[in-house]
Order: sequence, then C-alpha cells, then structure tokens
Amino acid sequence: MIGTVNNKQEIMVASSDMELWKANQAVRLGELRLTAQATALASAQTRLTSMIGWVVASIAIAGGIAFKSEFKVAGCILLGGVLLTGVIAIYAILPLKWAEVGAQPQIILEMSNQTELECQQSIALYYQNAITRNANRLGLIKQLATVAWIILLVTPPCAWIAQMFWKVITP
Repeated sequence: MIGTVNNKQEIMVASSDMELWKANQAVRLGELRLTAQATALASAQTRLTSMIGWVVASIAIAGGIAFKSEFKVAGCILLGGVLLTGVIAIYAILPLKWAEVGAQPQIILEMSNQTELECQQSIALYYQNAITRNANRLGLIKQLATVAWIILLVTPPCAWIAQMFWKVITP
C-alpha cells in the first residue's frame, strides 16, 4: 500500500511538472506568435506606405488631366478613385492598439496567483487574448489593403470607358 501511495505521488508530481511545462510552452509559443504578427503588421504598413507614394504621384497626374485637358471626365474619375484609395490606405496604417510581446511589469506584480504554474497560465491567456486582438486588426488591414488595390487598379479602365462614353453622347 505504501508503494501505491508513492506511485500516486510520483504521478502527481509528474502531472504537475507536465502542467508547468505546458504553461511555459504556451507562453513561449504566444511570444513567437506575437512576434510573427508584429512582422506581418510592419510588412503590411510598408506595402500601404508604398501605395500612398503611388497615390500622391497619381493625384498630380489625375489633377492635371481633370483640370488642364480635354479628358476632364476621365481625369475627374481618376482623381476620385486615387483620392479614395489614398484615404483607405491612410486609414489602414493609422496608429492602432497593438499587443506586443511581454506584459507590463505591473501586471505581473499585481497577479493574485500563488504559484509559478498559475502565473504562467495567466500570462499564456493574456497572450492568447492579445493574439486574437492582433489577428482581428491584421484581418481588417488586409481587407482595407485589398479594397484599396482594387480601386487603384480598376479606376483607370473605368475612367477610360467613361471618357469614351462621354465623347459618344456629347458631340
């Protein structure tokens, strides 16, 4: 019977060690995921900033076409599409609430948890919530970037078609 108690204690110790290992791994994997999300955010912001550069140049060209040429309809449509693209791109890269790796020391010090296992589990859950919030924001940025690119690419053919139609209906 004593051997059985010792085996149960060993199993309990092994189980406790396993729980701590899982919590430590969850924290480590959470940190890796948050780091990957930060890289994805920086990449998306770089692409959108590049788009804004194209938008600025296109505004100058579209403005010249709209106000200084015989293709006023096409120029106005181009100008509107490019401006809309710019607004969407700027909105997508505005400063945002973003969770990063690591928690503020105050959060750790104020934890009511009593054991290392409980603390690691709390940090892992904190990271999981942060990962979810970041993923939602990255999804929104992706959608906005897609819409902006579509508008930027579709506007010139639409402007050309509108200009040709305008020439047909106004002799």
